[in-house]
Amino acid sequence: MIISEPFQTLVTKKDGYCYGVFRGATLVTPNNWSQTSALLSSEICGSDRVLENDNDNSAHDNNNNNDNDRPAVCCTVRTEFYDAYYTNYYQDFEKAIRRCSMDCINPDECIILTGHSQGGAVATIAAIILADLNPYVFTYGQPPTLAPGCPFIATERWYRWVNSRTSHQLGGSSSITYDPVPFTPGRGTECWGHFLVLGDDTKGVAYLGLDNHTNLEPTDGTFKSHFMKTNHNATDSTMGGYIDRIVTLMKHSTNTTLSELQKADGKVKEERSAPLKGSKKKYISKPIPTDGFCNGSLCSIDAECASGKCKGENGLSRTRCTANECNEDQDCDYNNCNNGECTPTSGSCQPCAENSDCKSGKCLAFRCTGPGQLMDENCGCFSNEDCRSGRCKGVNPRRICEALLPMDARCNADADCMSGYCSWSLRCADLSESRRQIKVQKSVFNWFTIIFVVMLVCLCIAGKYALERFCDFQRGYEEIPGEH
Repeated sequence: MIISEPFQTLVTKKDGYCYGVFRGATLVTPNNWSQTSALLSSEICGSDRVLENDNDNSAHDNNNNNDNDRPAVCCTVRTEFYDAYYTNYYQDFEKAIRRCSMDCINPDECIILTGHSQGGAVATIAAIILADLNPYVFTYGQPPTLAPGCPFIATERWYRWVNSRTSHQLGGSSSITYDPVPFTPGRGTECWGHFLVLGDDTKGVAYLGLDNHTNLEPTDGTFKSHFMKTNHNATDSTMGGYIDRIVTLMKHSTNTTLSELQKADGKVKEERSAPLKGSKKKYISKPIPTDGFCNGSLCSIDAECASGKCKGENGLSRTRCTANECNEDQDCDYNNCNNGECTPTSGSCQPCAENSDCKSGKCLAFRCTGPGQLMDENCGCFSNEDCRSGRCKGVNPRRICEALLPMDARCNADADCMSGYCSWSLRCADLSESRRQIKVQKSVFNWFTIIFVVMLVCLCIAGKYALERFCDFQRGYEEIPGEH
């Protein structure tokens, strides 16, 4: 590993290939992130490229030559990524990767350059500098880096991956969002190579073409889709980072044993196809399908789908890849056309997009209701009237139907209790106790009213008597004449 903070690169060899790996931007170095938004450009010309027969002098210093010394053919790249490559480690990197390639049987099929985010952009710069090694380039979430017209690249050997993430917002025409970094403004630069999209399909990816610059929308405002790896389980196809989803795809593709293939091809006899006792099965990988997402996968454009069709069943449903088996519910025996396929209707609490998806004939909050078009226990709800139990608890949008509470259970309202009464002690109580307490309350209220009226009358009488006495005292006084 070669380190020049905040940049790092790794040169290693595995299975006959030499790998040059570049680290992406990190949150702990703010300058790293600020570089991805800079829009200055630099040029890499023929004199800047290091060929195998060149000496150890810095080819980067050729940039300081006069314009008259420059070859006419150049490649325009973004300055921030150009500078990220030409740190104090680049000479060590170039020497290491060239030494590694010398041990390869076929040097033209030996070098792989890769990186995530800014690291992918730096890998692009390295591929131009090392064009004589004819490298493969794999990038993940790479920002736009290179302007059109660069003669030192073979984009047929370049592969760029873009991740997506499932949006959990209700409503809207689409609930898939994409890594925003590959679609940031590039000031005339683009991403190049075979365009591959990772989605919630765990068995295949969407291939949009070579040097395709389709701007996928909407982008993920949380940037979670840009992560290389998340804290979620790799099998969670809705939340995974780049590594999580690629690992999931590889697990699904490595599901055939060598003996099974040999048996299918007739290369070994039936009695020899079973492994020997104590031996391990040898698994082989099948190619990951790239013809598009399978039916039912989230999408935003038709080109992402194997069927060539991406649409939502209504204005509130998510857009998904659909089949071509049916167009309307009437086309199906089950009277339910779902994502272009005839499917049986769903039971209580099962996912749905419209009323026709449900046996009960009602879809509530994207879940089917049960018999009587009411939600069963632990299913979503909006109010008590939606639930078979008559009790909807929680805070929107995560309210669920819950069973009524028995006697002495803690409660918050009368509707929580089977008895229909929640006492002052917040416990479910017998309704007869409620009536007795109400009767006592009424009795207490009546006596209180009588006492209050009597006291008020007494106060009025006493006030009237006091006023009369005061007036009598006033009349008993004699006026005393003043002196003049």
